[in-house]
Amino acid sequence: MGEVFRRRAKGLSDDAKKWYGLAAAQNHVYALMRLGDDDSLKKARELAQAEADKGNADAMLALYELDQDIATLKKAADAGSMEAQYILAIKYEEDETLIVDKAERDIAIDGLLKKAAASGFSRAMHWCANRPPILWDLPVRRQWVEKRAQRNDVYGLLNYGRALGGFYTAEDGADEYGFTEDLVKSYGLFWLITETTRELSVHALAAQDLQTIAKDMTTAQIDAAPAVGSRSSANVRVQADLQLGQMIGPGQRHHAASVTANARLDCVNTRLIDGHHRGRII
Repeated sequence: MGEVFRRRAKGLSDDAKKWYGLAAAQNHVYALMRLGDDDSLKKARELAQAEADKGNADAMLALYELDQDIATLKKAADAGSMEAQYILAIKYEEDETLIVDKAERDIAIDGLLKKAAASGFSRAMHWCANRPPILWDLPVRRQWVEKRAQRNDVYGLLNYGRALGGFYTAEDGADEYGFTEDLVKSYGLFWLITETTRELSVHALAAQDLQTIAKDMTTAQIDAAPAVGSRSSANVRVQADLQLGQMIGPGQRHHAASVTANARLDCVNTRLIDGHHRGRII
């Protein structure tokens, strides 16, 4: 609930603090990190360090969010954190001094993305599909679009809805991935996203697409679309911001989210969707 109130207020409101405080009292690392005061951050570090010492990859990622030490991020990635693998790939691309040789850097990025994608991390799937050689293999890129949608990842569903809506039509009028146009299903998916992501940046993207595709639809098609979209994806997984995985606290497992990575990767997600990052949108 704290996260919901924070997103609605676009900041740490009193309501958000209240709910974070309740979670922090139960040793919820992410809540402690969100509170952000010295005592909370100290406790978060102690809890995360205790679990990291046991080999918990997500706890290692939490420590990275606290200390921003690239060595800690590498440990989390090596320990199997999908999120850490994805962030490390971004770090390697943005800071060429980390791996000076371009060939070695590209190999490292590809390896990290493939690991994260194979584990089901949607944004890694997206990035993989927009890097050579898959970038030029359209049938394979189509498979990545479908895989992301099948996982009910909200950005994956947005891409899939765009593909069905003819957003990726080539100059000759043919869909470049071979999708059969389905305006009703496309509208339904956009509608579903707008109904379930009101606190997230993806909401505005889906709302805009909804208006765009409606221009080519009849009233009957629009009326039928929400039911079709709901059947297509009954349980949308809201993954619009980078999430830390399962943070383990004493006696409990907690779902945690990255503090500093959230804002940074929300911008990355938007660039990915708009097609201004890693080449073309999938």
